[in-house]
Amino acid sequence: MDRALSIVLGALASLLFGLFICLTDFGTFHGSVYIGSVAAVWEYSWAFVFGGGIVTSIAIHRYGGIDTAHVHHLPLSSLQSVASSRPPQSQWLSRVEFEAECSRGITVRNSRDFAKRAILLLLVDSTEVAGCREWFVENAMLWKFFREFRDMDLVNLVRLLWKDGKFDQETRRDCTLAAASRLSKDLAKALCVALTAEHPQDGWIESNLKRHRENGAETVALEIELAADIHLKLWYVPGTIAECRLCGYRLPKKHRVLAFAQYIFHQVARYTRRCGICRNRAVGLLPFERPAAEPLKKDAKTTDVLDSGAGIAAESSNSDKKPAAPGGLSKDKEKMPNVPDDGAGTSASDQKEPLDNIV
Repeated sequence: MDRALSIVLGALASLLFGLFICLTDFGTFHGSVYIGSVAAVWEYSWAFVFGGGIVTSIAIHRYGGIDTAHVHHLPLSSLQSVASSRPPQSQWLSRVEFEAECSRGITVRNSRDFAKRAILLLLVDSTEVAGCREWFVENAMLWKFFREFRDMDLVNLVRLLWKDGKFDQETRRDCTLAAASRLSKDLAKALCVALTAEHPQDGWIESNLKRHRENGAETVALEIELAADIHLKLWYVPGTIAECRLCGYRLPKKHRVLAFAQYIFHQVARYTRRCGICRNRAVGLLPFERPAAEPLKKDAKTTDVLDSGAGIAAESSNSDKKPAAPGGLSKDKEKMPNVPDDGAGTSASDQKEPLDNIV
């Protein structure tokens, strides 16, 4: 309410500012009061645009992300219900508890409500936030795919749910029946035949999909082609430009030119920073990441240096067992004849420090 009030007051302030600019030079316009007013407003329309632009930019900027001033605008109903049911000595959610709370009551009909459960990440123990974020993004993407896929893509997705054990058992069964009703007769039969062959020990598949297996349609040969398209590596990759500060979702990697254009678009239009998973305006821009440097390769020269450093270290460890060197040289100088004698009494540990830096 306070945000809406601030926007209304800002709009009124911009209107008054424009009228003030018009009235200061109203005497220069001739004609009737109506014509003079219209001419003044038209002449100084930039004042209205300027004032309105300032108010709009401030409002959009305030609505651009999550901080202590915007937490109360998040969907806190589920957060409050979970927090109130927690015992006092166990305030934070473990990963198992987080997955159970997110999946509670989610079916095919209300699968869009799963995204609202991202607010529960605020109650997760800090040591398990990363794993919970990946689990949440993966399941949210699976629900999104299930709603959008058609025909063979939907068939392969349902097979993948059973193959990799995604969702809980009751949800997988619900998705299977919903997919069979959305598919054509031949694809529904192909899906049920494939699931029966791939999971022969599952009694539910054998009994509940019998009607679709015996519908008389032609069986279509199937191949799982979707497995490579549903992996977190497509969403958590270096070089992406935006990351949700709540659920951690990152956009899939795009071409460099498209990524730069999207970066500029996000900079100009801050209101577009809405997460594609949790639908909250919590997306923050990330700098373009440089490619990681390759590890040091041990060529012949580097190997010789490392070996010589190891030899010097071994000799220095046994130096206290040998007699003093002739000619007044120290024991360390005798072992390192290439080191010039500067009279400073340099020790072997000081001389092998550069070699340790190389390693």
